[in-house]
Amino acid sequence: MAKKNPKDHLFLLDLAACLVDEAATIEDEAAAAKERIRARKLLLKAKELGNNSTLLLNLLQLLPEDGIVKYENTPADQALRAAEAAFAKRDYDDAIKNYSRVLETDPKNYSAVWRLLFFQGRLRQLCRMV
Repeated sequence: MAKKNPKDHLFLLDLAACLVDEAATIEDEAAAAKERIRARKLLLKAKELGNNSTLLLNLLQLLPEDGIVKYENTPADQALRAAEAAFAKRDYDDAIKNYSRVLETDPKNYSAVWRLLFFQGRLRQLCRMV
């Protein structure tokens, strides 16, 4: 669909958001990094086409150029690693618990907010439309 809509910045943003979501479920870090890199390229293309939404800018900030998410040894990052591991195993109850722990110590952690929105069904619904 991206080939049919190469200049639709909203579609590119939606597709990139779904790729970010998918990357969190991939246990192989190299494969997950490839999805994040692909998402980042789509976001940059959407930005080039005029999309400067807060969502796009936050996702760009979230995604490193090399696609590899680097964690620190803070309580928020420890909870984030546990949440991502639970999410990859599809243990959603544990993932929600840990994403919530992330926000308790780091209320501006966009990754945790993004994932909790997924669990509320908003992102899941968006991905079905793309």
